[in-house]
Amino acid sequence: MNCSRSSTDLDRISGLLFFALLLFPTGLLAQWSTEQRLSTLDTSAGLNENMGQCLAVSGDSIHVVWTNTKAGDHGVYYKHSFDGGLTWTGETKLTGATSNADLPSIAASGNTVHIMWRDTIGAQNVNYYIRSLDGGKTWGPKVFFGNWYWWPSITCAGNMVFVALNSNTPGNTEVWFQRSTDNGTTWDSVKRISNALGRSEDPSISASDGHVYLVWNDNRDSTNTVPKQAQMKAYARVSSDNGVTWGPETLWNNPPSKSYFPFVHASGANVDFVWGDLRTTYQVFYKHSSDHGATWSAEQPLTSGNGGDYPVVTRNGFDVYAEWFLFGSNAGITYRHSSDGGTTWDTPVALVSGAGNPGSPFIFANGSTLHTIWLDQRDGYHAVYYKRTVPETTTTGRFTTPTYIVSFGQVKVNATRFDTITIHNAGDATLHMLNYSIAQSASTYKFAVPLPYVIPAGGSASIIVQFSPLQPIAYPATLVIETDEAASSFDSIVLLGTGVLVVSKIEVNPTTLNFGDVDSGASSMKQFSITNTGGILATINTLSITNSPMFSVSTTTVPLTLGIGETDTIVVLFKPTESGASTGFLTIGTTDGSQPQILLHGVGVGKKDTISGGALVRYSTSLVSLLEVSPNPASTNATLKLGATKQLEDVKLSFYDAAARLIRTQDVGSLGEGIQNIPLLLPTMSGVAFVRVTSAGEAIGTVAVAIIH
Repeated sequence: MNCSRSSTDLDRISGLLFFALLLFPTGLLAQWSTEQRLSTLDTSAGLNENMGQCLAVSGDSIHVVWTNTKAGDHGVYYKHSFDGGLTWTGETKLTGATSNADLPSIAASGNTVHIMWRDTIGAQNVNYYIRSLDGGKTWGPKVFFGNWYWWPSITCAGNMVFVALNSNTPGNTEVWFQRSTDNGTTWDSVKRISNALGRSEDPSISASDGHVYLVWNDNRDSTNTVPKQAQMKAYARVSSDNGVTWGPETLWNNPPSKSYFPFVHASGANVDFVWGDLRTTYQVFYKHSSDHGATWSAEQPLTSGNGGDYPVVTRNGFDVYAEWFLFGSNAGITYRHSSDGGTTWDTPVALVSGAGNPGSPFIFANGSTLHTIWLDQRDGYHAVYYKRTVPETTTTGRFTTPTYIVSFGQVKVNATRFDTITIHNAGDATLHMLNYSIAQSASTYKFAVPLPYVIPAGGSASIIVQFSPLQPIAYPATLVIETDEAASSFDSIVLLGTGVLVVSKIEVNPTTLNFGDVDSGASSMKQFSITNTGGILATINTLSITNSPMFSVSTTTVPLTLGIGETDTIVVLFKPTESGASTGFLTIGTTDGSQPQILLHGVGVGKKDTISGGALVRYSTSLVSLLEVSPNPASTNATLKLGATKQLEDVKLSFYDAAARLIRTQDVGSLGEGIQNIPLLLPTMSGVAFVRVTSAGEAIGTVAVAIIH
């Protein structure tokens, strides 16, 4: 969300950002896994050019697409990993024997995987689309997209899917756009993006934070003295409403001779742009925007002397990674890392040897882990290879977080909005979060976590932060976290939010949905009501879930119009794909601008089913298979329901308020195996309390309960 700020606010925020950068460790991981060949069935693999992503990552699921270009065996091949790239399934051919497929592109969100590619029908070039709704296990039918001559490129954000298409008529190519708002089930009509004579082609597309970015090669500015095929530049258009309307065609670079292979990557309000610039040989240039492309940094070269072709870029917080390859005698794949959002860059790293004449790299940052694929000819023909970063070996807990700034945007005065901070322990010893403090606006932000908080080696914790503005002003603050890591015991995060006055007509109840523990692969449904309390019609335009792809809105379609006093029920689905806690935020986009928010929480318990002796046998890696409070919200009478997988001893319940202060401890004693109902002795308070369950001093679960006295 865009927030307008005065120069005084910006100066203050800039000072906070500098302070945060001084304290944060960099996200560069120098160690890489061994190189692994992914394509084994085909003998002439092909990837797209850099503008069409062939690598997609969603959580621990890694998805790769390529085509076989050997005569008589063209086809789209797909492969995935469910454990972050450690192990891989066999490849799946998605097209039949008559396919002449090439130039594939892939995107993924949650369990949905989207693939586009170019094919032929007779002498006509066409585009096809196919999707999987179960993480790549099974695939629906291919969908014909029409006669498009060149490169398709696809991206997605939640249930929104965006496609860049490229037409060709004699002497003129143009860029087009098409989108789906329901996860690829139906598609809006196609829109023309470029409007110029000559060549408008090679579109790269990216989407984040409600914005869609499309950049392409264009020779509209060629002159009589420079041939049209030589004078290429990068033009772009930006949509700030998920592709409904588009800004003007804008020149994103201005090379002295020619540019080529542009690539754009969006993350929140950050937009990273790389391209090849032909000054002597092709050099990789970079610039970035931190305000959805409204303003840009100065361009800077990432290469010098040796050239660089078909660059790609990815971002994780303030860590930015660029990758490219080289033709000819300088063959090989190189990458560079920036730890300050793209302002300065580390020394280039030779990532893949030139011995196999590698090319067509793609890179993706998922948290602190980097994944990369490329084409390699070391086997005597083109094959797809993969490797990833691996954690450095340490002997102590090591605090890292991909979040340097938590921006709540504009929030209605006296309302509350939630966000999370993910804290990683990148070491091989237990890390303890000992304390925290909030400088400036301390009464406006709450940090909900019982302290001390223990994060095991290699583990992570998602900490909920809430923002409740009291006045219509900006509230910059700094959250300082203290850990027992010797090398960096204090780390800070910038908190940004602005209060706004809104006459609200939309009310939701409850504001928290807790799904408890759910088997990985199973699902659970919860619902909330939404009411128009105003004096005129109210419309809900969007139901947007962020922070976790494991939550989704079930059945409800938008826009949804409510009459005066009318109430509707919204159903939310939690379907964990992995074990561990997940927190999401459902933001309701309304015509009155209030944007109420629902906090979503659930735990995947890592269960799996096997068949033994003809019978179904269930296994669990969790001590607690169910954890919920009923009723919730509750008054003085409430019950905590849990399913214990074994006898539990010395069970205690600890109640914490939203500021992480211990309110009360309740001794339970021993609990037998099976479903247990524990009467809660709720503290005297109103608001949200967090109940931590421990057994013999070990934390086994946490649940939120809204208390009404």
